Amino acid sequence: YPNGIPKEEFESLIMEYLPITAEQIREYAVFDEENHTYDWARLGCGNYAPTFFGTSLPEVIDIKENEDGTVTLTVEAVCDMVICDDAVITHELTVKFAEDGSFQYLGNEILNDGIMHIPDYQYRIKE
Repeated sequence: YPNGIPKEEFESLIMEYLPITAEQIREYAVFDEENHTYDWARLGCGNYAPTFFGTSLPEVIDIKENEDGTVTLTVEAVCDMVICDDAVITHELTVKFAEDGSFQYLGNEILNDGIMHIPDYQYRIKE
């Protein structure tokens, strides 16, 4: 996407998985009103530095079916670097599955002191 991700493609993909409107997406993503595209940049050495958190792999350690039809997964983000094989954070991810097998993200809660282990977000696109 050298000229940006087309508005319809980006918004429909995000809204398929998140309970969010197109207007809300535009508040958080860099949107080009003139070309109706969202800016995008490939990850590379100039805009991303790997961290223990960023290279972690998710491992589901528990599944809970809630009374409202949602499912809460307890997930450990396990460090995949050579010097580390511990869980960086543990969090509970809540989703709702549809009849067709698709799902929608409803929430995420970081447990214990996990928030202290999450590095600052690395912005790739500067306005």
